[in-house]
Amino acid sequence: MIPAQPRSLVPVLLLASACEGLFGLSAPVLPPCQSDDECGPGAVCFPDGCGDPGSNLAVEITPNVASGHFEQDFAIPELRTPFDLELPGPSAIEATLLRFVGAVALQGQDLTLPYAGTVTFSLNGESAVIPGLRRRQALQRASTDGLYRLPVASGNYSVSLITQDAALPPLALGGLSIQPGDVVPLDVNLPSSRQLLRVDGRLLRTEGIAVQTTVMEIQALNPLTQQPLSQRVPVSSGQTGSTGDFTLFAAPEARALPNIVLLATPRDGTAAVPSRAFEISTRELLRSPLELGDYGPALLARGRVLDAAGAPVARAVVYLEGLVEGGGQLTTEKVITLADGTFELKALPSRSDSRLRLTVLPPPDAAAALHRRAVALAPEALDLGDISCPDRIAVQGVLRGADGASPVAGARIVAEPLAPVDGLPLPNPGAEARTGEDGSYVLMLDPGAWRLDVYPAEPQLPRASRFLTLHDQAERSLQLPPLGLSNGRRVTGTIRAGGPHAPNAAVRFYRVVKVEGRPSSVVLAETVADSAGRYEVVLPTR
Repeated sequence: MIPAQPRSLVPVLLLASACEGLFGLSAPVLPPCQSDDECGPGAVCFPDGCGDPGSNLAVEITPNVASGHFEQDFAIPELRTPFDLELPGPSAIEATLLRFVGAVALQGQDLTLPYAGTVTFSLNGESAVIPGLRRRQALQRASTDGLYRLPVASGNYSVSLITQDAALPPLALGGLSIQPGDVVPLDVNLPSSRQLLRVDGRLLRTEGIAVQTTVMEIQALNPLTQQPLSQRVPVSSGQTGSTGDFTLFAAPEARALPNIVLLATPRDGTAAVPSRAFEISTRELLRSPLELGDYGPALLARGRVLDAAGAPVARAVVYLEGLVEGGGQLTTEKVITLADGTFELKALPSRSDSRLRLTVLPPPDAAAALHRRAVALAPEALDLGDISCPDRIAVQGVLRGADGASPVAGARIVAEPLAPVDGLPLPNPGAEARTGEDGSYVLMLDPGAWRLDVYPAEPQLPRASRFLTLHDQAERSLQLPPLGLSNGRRVTGTIRAGGPHAPNAAVRFYRVVKVEGRPSSVVLAETVADSAGRYEVVLPTR
């Protein structure tokens, strides 16, 4: 039985049997070793030097999500073969929802009743054992007796809920730690109507005129944290004769705030209507209508996306965002360029003292890089012309065997975007390359933080990973140090979960690492067990 409690892990920069590191575009950081042949007996070359390939390991098992048995994570104190895994039962949260409805006459006691209805629970967290492995679940459950059972993966979570009763605000329920096999109780007291802050108001386009082109919604936010204090509620809008009236109920903590923010947004994300935030006093609430301002007529902007050589870029994602007339904020629908690189966007006039930001995200197989440009949009200036994107950064490298000399051909190298840099959006996923007969490869990448995952063609070789950060600078090429693979170690075992075996369970081995000083992790190997629960993977070794 794998212990449910994680052991103390010493996170070091050990990245998937390869000489990996973080590289800026202008100043690559060379690792202290480049292949396993530079290391002593039993050690493997890692970016911080030679190390033990059997330490700082963890495993994630997904027995059967369809039956409510979600992912469970375990630290590996000692890797052996066969490495059998016996899992505890499914992890779950058992929530009890009660709502205060009044006081019992003559007894002075609060009367609470079980909440009966449909509730959406949102869980956001991370594995307690594998740093950087995010856990997100949204579960909708109905109950007649106030009891809600939620099957979940193990991990540390923040939990929130939204009921179908618009008069009940979203509730943040704090943090929960869930170990494999745990069933964690969660008692929730929903606020009564008299505890809530009621806000009655009117949202108009301009004085006396409601929005007539689309239905608007409004929500209360905490001005300090931007967390929701109410559900989104509809505004009487979207047709001729609409009044713009709305009523919302904010959480009890709103009463203690001097101000709250009311965020008005169009229900239809494709509508040419801006969003706008209004900060109001909780002492005076709304004494006059909220106005979006005269944001002008809907416009149809046109343009064409080209690469640095002047060729059209098809299948690029294009959108506009920024301040518009009246003071609201617009984010347009995202459109796709046609085969000739052209596009059309439904938008609004940019504010006279500001410009909209045009963003272009070419597809992974294009030579053009992601690009941003400031544009002014007005009824007399709807043609954005040709949008020329710079070339992507050519990331070149060589993949070698454990001896540090022999090339590894036919390996698949996949680039996974991790984070944006330099104020640019997150790059599109999907960039990949294969190594040639000499082990060389070229990846065309946008500026961003990336993880390069290597999948060797030979089944006896383990996976490898490299972390890489590219900045938006003038240089459009980068030569990486050689990436040396390790030899492979075959690990087999059987997975059991409350029975003789766990058929078709997903198995994933990780190594705990540090990326820019922060604990993280990389995948070493993954597979799916057969119908008898048996699995086999290849991990790095000497």
